[in-house]
Amino acid sequence: MIKYKNYFNYVLCFYKNLEYKKIRIRSEKTHHVADVKPKPIDVIAAPEERVYTIIFSSGTGSLIDTVTFEKLSVDSKIALISKQISLVQEYSTLGFFEVIGMRFKKHSIRRSKELNKDVNLYSIEAGLGYQLMTYTNEVYDKLFEDNWTNKHDQKKYYEKNTHSLMRYDAIKIYLYDYPVYLQNVYK
Repeated sequence: MIKYKNYFNYVLCFYKNLEYKKIRIRSEKTHHVADVKPKPIDVIAAPEERVYTIIFSSGTGSLIDTVTFEKLSVDSKIALISKQISLVQEYSTLGFFEVIGMRFKKHSIRRSKELNKDVNLYSIEAGLGYQLMTYTNEVYDKLFEDNWTNKHDQKKYYEKNTHSLMRYDAIKIYLYDYPVYLQNVYK
């Protein structure tokens, strides 16, 4: 997908320790803004041989459409891709049983909080913390409760698409913990 190429190339510059991974990009109707999945047959393969698919939502018919890749600001697009690359980085350290466990972990809101914190911290550590703050603010602003016309959709989709976000204040605190921000290497 051409529309993602430049953004991916830019984000990958920040992940110097990420060995080359085979990544496919797909767009489909889904109620999650983005998701990463290894190909089912590749679950049994060694981590360096796996093919990962990043799926971006192309529409849901609800307010979630306001935070799909196409509707985000440039910084938010970079942050969204960064989170997906961080998830690939997390997958690439896992063995067979851990990958299977990850599928269950991602779909449990309570258990996925730890995973999402790690993914967000990978993005911050890479030097994309300011973009992550922009993305967080943009998603919360667009998905604010008063913006929903269908309250059933709000209950159904809001939590799925915001539970993975780290709060703005928390990101700001972590920025001072990483040398990349203290040395202004991210610019």
